[in-house]
Formats: sequence, C-alpha cells, structure tokens
Amino acid sequence: MKNKTILIGVLTLLIFAVSATSADNTIHLAPKDSNVPDGYCNEKTVELMLNTDDLVASWDAHISFDTSCVNITDVSFTGSEFTDAQDYSHKGDHIWIGADAPSGTTIKGDALLLAHITIHCNCSECAYCESPLEFTYVGLYDDSGSDVSVVGDDGTFTCGAGAQPCLGTCCNDSECTDPFAENIPCKDCIEAGKYWHPNKDTACFNDVENPPDLYLTSCPECCDGVDNADTDTDVDYPADKQCPCGLSPSEDTGGPPIPELPTLALAGIGILGAILLARKRE
Repeated sequence: MKNKTILIGVLTLLIFAVSATSADNTIHLAPKDSNVPDGYCNEKTVELMLNTDDLVASWDAHISFDTSCVNITDVSFTGSEFTDAQDYSHKGDHIWIGADAPSGTTIKGDALLLAHITIHCNCSECAYCESPLEFTYVGLYDDSGSDVSVVGDDGTFTCGAGAQPCLGTCCNDSECTDPFAENIPCKDCIEAGKYWHPNKDTACFNDVENPPDLYLTSCPECCDGVDNADTDTDVDYPADKQCPCGLSPSEDTGGPPIPELPTLALAGIGILGAILLARKRE
C-alpha cells in the first residue's frame, strides 16, 4: 500500500511538471505594448518572439487588430530561427503568419525570433487611439506534426501622444481670477489645496467647450491618479475601460460626467446638465 501511495505521488508530480513545462511555451510581441507618438501615417516594427521548452518544427499564429486605429502592413522573416515555408497573409482585421524550422531539424529556447511585424497608424481623424494585438490562434508543432502546447501573450499598439483628459488650469480661487498654473494634472492641483478647471475633454463634451464655471476641489475617480474600487490595476481614462471620459465619477461603474460633485459651481451644474442631456439624445 505504501509503495502504491508513493507511485501515485510520483505520477502526480510528473503530471504537474509536464503541465508547468507546457505553460512556459509562449508566442509574444517585443515590446508587448508599443506606441507611435506621432500618430497618423507613422509606423513601428515590433518583433514576434517564441519561448519554448519543447522541441518544435513549425509554428503559426493569427494576430487580430482594430482596423479603425491600425493596420499591419508588412511582415519580414529576416533573422528568423524558422527559415523554411515562411509565409503570411492579410485577412482584413487580422493576419495569418507561420514558418518551419530548417528541414530535418527542431528548435527550442527562449527569445527565438519568429518575424518582424510592421504596424501602421491609419486613423487620420484620431489624435490618439489604441488597438489590441490579440493572438486569436497560436500553434506549435513537433517533427511529426503533432500539436505542442502554447499560448499567445496579447499586446497593445497606440497611436498619438496619448489622451490627457486630466490636465487643466490650477487656480488660486473658485473663479480663477488668479491662475496658478496651466496644463497641470487634477491630482497635483488638488493636493496643492487649489481649484482645478479641466481642459476641454472631447470624450466628455464632444465639441462643446467645457463649462466656464466648472472648478473642482476634488478629482473624479477617472481622473485622480489612483486605481479605485475596481482594482483592475488600470488607472484613470483612457487606461481604465470603465471610464468613458476623464470626468466620469467612478472607475467601478463608469458613467458620464455626473454633476453631483459637491464642488461644482451652480452655473457649472446647469451647463453640464444641459450638455449631458444633449449627449443622451444623440
């Protein structure tokens, strides 16, 4: 009975060891998250990499992207460890890409270069946009053509210098007759004990100018520099997907900018309410 128990324990450890090894096989982008600050009509090349503890003879992957923001315009296999049957095809909102190891060989290791992928910013009307780069399928195969366990590690690609909804004018008084500083984050202004007037935020107000009397002595959760109740590690708009704009009051429930903050001036409340009503009717 004792020997049987030991045998079961050994088999269990072997199963966990195999699982852990398989989980280490990943296809990923380097860098994982990329940005082109100049935005529209500019591009950047990222590397497609493989980490594998198993010997593999070939691989392939589907990488999807948001066509309203970016396009994958080119793939190069220069320097790839997999030199045979190199190929890719563009499928509209994703690409298929794959290659084989040199005939009669198998490969394993970390940071194996698979290909170079060129990503182009194609949104002419966007000052800033973000596209996920998702591995909707990844495959590794051994020399007999059998599947080898692998996962794809998704990334992102952003175009533009980034939305800055939490910048505004820091004021010494509630009517900003004595401005203290311009283009300063809400958090820095409030921590200095002053009044903060947000810059125009098109995500909150579309093409309407910010209410002239909107002066705050506390920051909305989507603009306070803190990961709040939802604890998803994403901080503020636009990083936190629960925040439709920088003045949204909650990172947990999102919602439009609601004029219930006690620091809004009465005139600001009226103007902001009219703006929200107009947006609701759109």
